[in-house]
Amino acid sequence: MAKVYQIPTPLLGSVNIFPTPKFAIFGDDLATVTKPGYLSVSPSDVDAYPINPTDIIQAFYNFNINTRSGDFAIFKVSIGKNGVITLVETGGSGGSGTVDSGLANQLAYYAADGTTVEGLTSANSAVLITKLDGTPEFASLATNQVILGSSSDPFPATITAGSNISVTANKTAGTLTISAVGSGGSGTVNSGTTNQLAYYASNGDAVSGANLNAGSGISISNASGNITISSSLTPGLKWNSVSSTSQAMTSGNGYLVLNSSLTTLSLPATSAVGDVIAVQGAGAGRWTISQASSQLIRTNAGDTTTGTSGSMNSTQNFDVVYLICIAANTTWVYTSGFGNYNLI
Repeated sequence: MAKVYQIPTPLLGSVNIFPTPKFAIFGDDLATVTKPGYLSVSPSDVDAYPINPTDIIQAFYNFNINTRSGDFAIFKVSIGKNGVITLVETGGSGGSGTVDSGLANQLAYYAADGTTVEGLTSANSAVLITKLDGTPEFASLATNQVILGSSSDPFPATITAGSNISVTANKTAGTLTISAVGSGGSGTVNSGTTNQLAYYASNGDAVSGANLNAGSGISISNASGNITISSSLTPGLKWNSVSSTSQAMTSGNGYLVLNSSLTTLSLPATSAVGDVIAVQGAGAGRWTISQASSQLIRTNAGDTTTGTSGSMNSTQNFDVVYLICIAANTTWVYTSGFGNYNLI
C-alpha cells in the first residue's frame, strides 16, 4: 500500500493562476512515488482530496514520521485514459523548463508560468522596466528623460526647462543639473574683510559682510575656508572621587580622597608647563603624593627628594593642595592649599 501520510486541501492561489498546488507527505522513496499508478490505489487521503491533471504536488517524500525529516520535490500530475495517475518530478536538478529560441543581444527572462525562458529584444538608449503584470520591457529614453511614476506604472518622462530654468545632462559625470538663469543670478556681493560673516541685505539681492568681534574670554582665528571661535579662558579642574588606596593623576584634574586608609596618588607621567592638579582629603584616611624618576615637588618650605624616594604627605584628614607644573613631566610647585605637609 502506498505510504501517503497527507494530501490536504489545495493551497490558496490567485484567480486564473494554474495549476492548482497541493501539499503532500509521502513515506516512500522517489522511485516509488514517481511509479505509474502510485496514487491510483486510492488510499483514504487521496479519496478525500481527488488529484487532477492541472495539479502540482508540493511534497516531502522519504518522510520519516519519527524524525520528521525527508526530501522535498515538486511533482506534475498526469492521468492516463485508463485512470492511472503518474507523478513526474519537476523541481529537481534535471529541470523541465523550456528555453525558446532567441536572437543576438536579447535578454532572457522567465515567462509567466515560470517554466519557459523567453527572449526580450533589447533597445538602444533604453532602460529596463517591469510592467504591472510583471512582464519586463525596454523603455526608450529621449534627451533629459527619467523614469517616473509608481512601482505599478513606471514610465519615461521628459524634464522640461521652465522660465529662468536650465536643464543640463552630463554623461561623463552621470549628473542632471537644474539651474536658475536670468534674473535669478543678478545679485551683488560687496567687498568683505577678515573674520566677517556674509549675510543677505534687506533687498535680498546684495550680500554684505558683518564683523565678528571677540568678546571677553573669546578668541577668533581663521584659516582657508574656516573661522574658529574659541574660549580663551583657562578651564577649571575636573574633580574625581577616589575610593581605592591608589590613583594615577592626570593634568587638569582634582581628586577627592575618600578611603579610610592611606591613599597614594602618583604625579602625572606626562605634563606641560602650566598644567594644574589638586588633592583634597575627604575621609578618615590621609594621602601621599608619590613621584617617578626625575620628578619632584617644590615649596617655599623646601623640596621633596628628586625621584621615587621623594613624596609629599598630608598630616590631617582634610588637607588640600594645589600644584602647578613648571618643567614639563618633572617639576611641580605648591601654589595653594591648607594643612601641614611632610616633604620627604
